[in-house]
This record gives sequence, structure tokens and C-alpha cells, in this order.
Amino acid sequence: MLPQSELVKVVPRTFTDAMEQLQEGYVTSVAATAGVTVQHTDRDMHKYDLELVRQPSVDQEEVSVRLQLKSTTTISVQPGATHFNYRFDSRASFDSLAMQRSTVKHILVVMLVHPDQNRWSFVHHRAMLTRQACYWAYLEGRAALERPLRPVVSVPLGNIFDARALTGILDRIEVGGTP
Repeated sequence: MLPQSELVKVVPRTFTDAMEQLQEGYVTSVAATAGVTVQHTDRDMHKYDLELVRQPSVDQEEVSVRLQLKSTTTISVQPGATHFNYRFDSRASFDSLAMQRSTVKHILVVMLVHPDQNRWSFVHHRAMLTRQACYWAYLEGRAALERPLRPVVSVPLGNIFDARALTGILDRIEVGGTP
């Protein structure tokens, strides 16, 4: 990743909004591939951004998971790494994901975004490629690694947020397990 001072923004005043839109598009594509609907909510009003809902079979109820979306240009993954550390902006954001829940589970989905906005996607006649990846972490009951005011969590690089991962998350929740 480029240092923050080397950000290349197509439209500087909307860069953060564009990062958010890129991540929502990624998650929406994953949900569509997994046969799951995306329910939007007002920004952080309930400490989550999206709810993903899988419609029920004939004799079952729907199953869902809520996502707190975060995207960043400041994390670069080192070769051979198995995880990266994500620092929350506030203790409240971490606490809302780490609290014990008896109903709908929440997960963190972090997108590592390249600082050069021109490199976010590539379009060809047969495909569109989003050059970023999202990773997920289930934080319920976990403690932060450091700094109580801005907690840090370890996010496994093996937890790529894709249709297979989303289906597995919902399958485990459906039988009363954790994501």
C-alpha cells in the first residue's frame, strides 16, 4: 500500500464515500452469489450497516447476520502474514461488536482498499474485477489486543468474505452456532 500522503483520489471530496460504496457493492455481489438479500439501515444508527437475510425453506424461518463495514487504505499485509490488525476509531464501535447477543449475530467486515482509486476495479468484455478484498471477524466475547480507547483486533487473512464464507456463517447461525 502507498503511504497515506500518496493517496490518489479521483474526486478528493468524496473519496471516503467512494470507499464505502465500493465495499457495499462488494458485499452486495457476494450476497447475490450466495442467494441472500441485503437490507440497508441508517448509518450506524443501530451499530451495523447492513443485514444479510437468507430466505427460509418451506418449514424453516429466515436466518440473518448483521455487518459492521469498515474500509481502510492504511493497512498493508506483509508477505506470509496470517492476519492483520484493525484499529477501531472508538471503544463504542468495538464494544457493539464484542457484546454477547442472544438474537441476531453481528460480524465485522473490513475491506483493505488500495490508496489509488484508479486501481479499485478492472473491466473487460467478459468480466469486472474488484481488486480489493473483504475479510470478516466474529468478535462476540473477544477482548481487544490493546488500547482501550481505540481497540485493536486481529483479523485472519483466511477469513475472506465471499459467497462460500457467507453461506457457512449463515449455516452455523441457523443451527444455533456462532458465525
